[in-house]
This record gives sequence, C-alpha cells and structure tokens, in this order.
Amino acid sequence: MGCAGVRARVGCADERPAHARATGPAELRYQAFYCEENVFHLCGHEVLAGRRRHAVVISGAHEGFVMWHQRAARRPGGALFWDYHVIVLAEEPWEIWDLDTTLGFPVPAGEYLARSFRDGLPAELAPIFRVVPAQVFVATLAVGSTAHARGPTGATRGHCLLVGADQRAGARIEPDAVRRHA
Repeated sequence: MGCAGVRARVGCADERPAHARATGPAELRYQAFYCEENVFHLCGHEVLAGRRRHAVVISGAHEGFVMWHQRAARRPGGALFWDYHVIVLAEEPWEIWDLDTTLGFPVPAGEYLARSFRDGLPAELAPIFRVVPAQVFVATLAVGSTAHARGPTGATRGHCLLVGADQRAGARIEPDAVRRHA
C-alpha cells in the first residue's frame, strides 16, 4: 500500500525511518507493524500482572486516522496515518502501554491522549477508540496467523489490523470520554 492523497500529507506507516528503530523495554516482545500481536503478549506479561487492563483498538470512521509521536512517522513527533492501531490501557494508575510510541514507556493516559491526538481534525482523519477487556482480546485474537499484515508478495503492508476480536465486546467511545477517565 503506497502513500497517496491524505496519507502523503501526514506520512504513512509503510517505511521505518532511523528514529524508529529503538524498541520498548528489552524484556517485552516487539515486532514493528504487528501491534495486535505485541498487545497480545503485553496483556499477559508479568509487568502488568495484578492490574486491570484493556486492549484499545484505534481506527477511523473511514480508512484510518492520524496520530502523532509514533516510531513509524517520517520525522520525530510527526503525524502518521494508521489504518488501525492497538495499545494497552492499564488501570491503577491509568497508563498507556504503546510499544510504537516515542513518548516513553509507559505514559500516563491523559498525557498520551493529549500528545498523540489532536482536536479539530477533519472527520475522515479523527480516531475512534474501541476498548476491549484484555482477556476478551487475548481469547479472540488469531495470533497464529500473520497473513493479515502481509501483501501478495509477502511484504509487510505497514499497518495494524485487528483480527478475530468480538466487536460486541468493546464499547465505541470518543477521545474526550477516554481523557475523562485518564
């Protein structure tokens, strides 16, 4: 998938620039462009044991959404167009665990939301958040297959796709609602 139209203006997750090569803490499993699998492993990691956690599936009303401070962006702090992205929201304290962010790891939820998303975007670029309990996400994710993230030649498509999650399990909420709980 190439960058075209709006994707060309904000950047696209097809290429990883030099600033994007660092990973999260060494003990965590990470693979660029496999956010579902990264979140699957993070949800079960001992670092989050004993905490209530959720997978947050971020998408857009149209073909995707724009966010900032992602490793795959063309420049540090720049905007990036994702088709989908998946992160972990942990409670007590409220934190975002996003292995693809450049903001640090973990990040207080309110700070992450304020810095990663912008108000006033056109509807076609605005994010939509679906919060899924971690146990539901883990139980329904098709981790064994990565075919959904590869194109016809076998190359990474450069975006995250949620596969297998029960859409009825998560609630569709707006960014302001998430910020109020952070």
